[in-house]
Amino acid sequence: NKTPPPIDLKKIKETIKLVRNAVGPDFEILLDVGCRCKDIKEAKELADFALGSNVGFIEEPLPREMQLYTDFIASTEIKIATGEAFFSSEQFDIWASNNAIDIFQPDTNLVGMRQGIKIFSLAEKHNKKVVLHNWANAISNFSNIHLAAAMGCGYIESSIVYNPFRENIVISPILPTGGKIDLKNEPGLGCSLNENILT
Repeated sequence: NKTPPPIDLKKIKETIKLVRNAVGPDFEILLDVGCRCKDIKEAKELADFALGSNVGFIEEPLPREMQLYTDFIASTEIKIATGEAFFSSEQFDIWASNNAIDIFQPDTNLVGMRQGIKIFSLAEKHNKKVVLHNWANAISNFSNIHLAAAMGCGYIESSIVYNPFRENIVISPILPTGGKIDLKNEPGLGCSLNENILT
C-alpha cells in the first residue's frame, strides 16, 4: 500500500464501458482501485467517468490518509468506500466525523464480531452504508457473511481471485450463486473445518 503500482485510467474506463454494455443500465458496478490513484486529480478523473457510467461507488481510490479522503470526497459526488484495514470502530467514527468516508468497509478478520456490530451502529449514526470487506480466509468469510445477514446488510464483497485459504480450510466454502449467498439454517458458523488441511 505504500508504493502501489500505477493504474491505467484508459483501460479502467474501457473495462467499465464493456461491463456496462454487457450487464445493462440497471446492474450496479462497484469499482475497487486498491489505493492506486497517484493523487486527487487522477482520482477525480476516474470518479467523474465512473459517475457518468452509473458506478455505485469507488473503493479506496487513494492511499489511506484521512485528509486525502476528506479533500477528495468534498470534490466529487460519487460515493467512496474504505475501512478494510481498520481494526476498531473508533477509526470509522473518526473518519466519518471528518467526512473522509461514505461507505464503511469493515472486515471481521480485523475487527471481530463485537466491533463489527458496533460499526453498524456507527454507520447508522453517521447515515452511512456498510459493505463488508471479505477477502481473507474461509473462516472470516463465514463470519463476515453471518454478520451481514444478522445486520440486514445488502452487500458483501466476494473475491473472484483464487485463494487457497478461502477454498480449502473448510469442507464446503460459501460461494455466491447468481449474485446471492445462501446460508444454512444451523447453529454456529455453518461450516466444517477440513482437518486434512489443518494438521
